[in-house]
Amino acid sequence: SLVSEIGGYFDRAASAVG
Repeated sequence: SLVSEIGGYFDRAASAVG
């Protein structure tokens, strides 16, 4: 849950930035 949430947030942020 925590890992999934963090992973999804980080991935989304990276995708938005890049």
